[in-house]
Amino acid sequence: MRKTLKQIVKNLDLTKTSNFCPQCLSENVGSKEVKGRLVSFCNDCSYKSGQLIIFSPEMRFELTKDGQIRHFSIGAVIPRDGRYLLFKRRKFPYVWVSPAGHWDKGEEAEQAIKREVEEEAGLRVKKVELLFEEDLSNDPCRRGTSLHHWKFFLCECEGKLQACDEAEPSTIGFYAPSDIARMELSNPTKYFFEKMGVI
Repeated sequence: MRKTLKQIVKNLDLTKTSNFCPQCLSENVGSKEVKGRLVSFCNDCSYKSGQLIIFSPEMRFELTKDGQIRHFSIGAVIPRDGRYLLFKRRKFPYVWVSPAGHWDKGEEAEQAIKREVEEEAGLRVKKVELLFEEDLSNDPCRRGTSLHHWKFFLCECEGKLQACDEAEPSTIGFYAPSDIARMELSNPTKYFFEKMGVI
């Protein structure tokens, strides 16, 4: 009998990283780069996509009463001269995003957003202001869930813009709202930019 996600979470060894197939929950999975994008696959079933269910020692998560995994995420809107920082991801989801990521154990949210902005854009955050905090359920990430608790910040930054390994390097930059409105955005980026009135 196949294990359920609840059983897997109950028996996790949280001292190591574990990867599972979102389709059959097998651990016989892997990832490879295909045409510049990181794609995951399962050796026990037909699964091939950008997501795996990933648990790592530093990851902050919880299992909801209805059996969903909830991740904790932070995101940044970074304006400059009427434009906003975005990049297109080469890892799932393969869309345009503002700097964002998972908020790890042992971090305050403000620490996490500073880390993510530096990792993804090479910028140093000088000032942060919390704009929104809420759950979003239509938010698929490469670590295998669609439910995230978000803290979304307005960030004032300095430094030289530089793409990370999750970005398609030629795409990172500051874009006008009229351009952003035509881009394929991640659901959180689109939702919070609309809520702010950027698009």
